[in-house]
Amino acid sequence: MLHCKFIAKGYGCIFVFKPEHIDKVRRIIRELDEFEYDYLPDGYIAVWDGEAKLCYTHKFELNIPELVVACGKRNIPIYCVTLPPETITF
Repeated sequence: MLHCKFIAKGYGCIFVFKPEHIDKVRRIIRELDEFEYDYLPDGYIAVWDGEAKLCYTHKFELNIPELVVACGKRNIPIYCVTLPPETITF
């Protein structure tokens, strides 16, 4: 199985398409990895509004394919973005 993680100490976001999916995705992350859930940055799960607002990931590392599958089983489409810090300019 493909195993990808969010880049530690990088930038990223999990985008959902409905506001009511934010809390559902948070619960799924907690189910998948309660340890990593404690590192989930505030605002890291956001509704896609046409602009990519990325958060600093700190120590947050999550198995992306596992999250996509778990959300898909609950009919919650998500889009995950992760970038190393050297690719971000302000």
